[in-house]
Amino acid sequence: MVPFVLAATGRWPTFATAATTAVLLVLLATLAFGPQVWEAFAASTEFTRALVLEAGDPGWHKIQNMFSWVRMWGGSIAVAYMLQAAVTLAVGATVIWLRRSAASFAPKASALCLSAMLASPYGYGYGYGYDYDYDYDMMIFAPAIAFLASDGLTQGWRPWEKTLLAAFWLMPITACGIALAIFIPLGVIAMIAVYIALLRRGAMQLSKHIGRRRRHHDFFSRLRKSFSIQEALRKRIVAAAAKFDISTLPRSCHSKSGTDA
Repeated sequence: MVPFVLAATGRWPTFATAATTAVLLVLLATLAFGPQVWEAFAASTEFTRALVLEAGDPGWHKIQNMFSWVRMWGGSIAVAYMLQAAVTLAVGATVIWLRRSAASFAPKASALCLSAMLASPYGYGYGYGYDYDYDYDMMIFAPAIAFLASDGLTQGWRPWEKTLLAAFWLMPITACGIALAIFIPLGVIAMIAVYIALLRRGAMQLSKHIGRRRRHHDFFSRLRKSFSIQEALRKRIVAAAAKFDISTLPRSCHSKSGTDA
């Protein structure tokens, strides 16, 4: 998700730097290990797709994403890919919308962290040999939780957000075990729930920002209207004064004016 967000928000220097770095690393790897390293890489991805992702050899409870959720509940590979693609597209569209909005930085950063996990079918939580549940991909929960907590402390908490955040904090050590015991991938459910809460928080902040801009616009509109009325009144007074002929006044007014002078 990060490259798409960088491009969608116009951060082209960062995008170009990342792309250049990736190209240089590819060239260095090719020079160091030869072009055959990429054949081995392609073969490893095929192994991972067929055995780990589609067949679920590590165990569906150890892969926390929409794809494994569908497969755990008996769905076909085609249905799993279709629903994972739907989640990826929805997350991509909403995270770009949020990043381009006037919401504060913290929910944007937190949502970006979660979008990287939700959008990928490779959300692993297992160790080599499948003996331990390391949940290493869930490390990205840490900055997501930190950003959401900081925004809650500064902007205030919505109902149930503290409880949701506490439950989300427990996911790396509980999600795999719960999925193994009762076939419910709480890690995926918690990610989706927190992501929706972030979108709601961003939308509410955006609504407040639009309301403030509207109030400011109304204030300045009234101020400009007031100045326009005053200017029109001034012009009428000046025009009336220019047309005024003192000779049309009664003679007594002339005498009084001369006496006053």
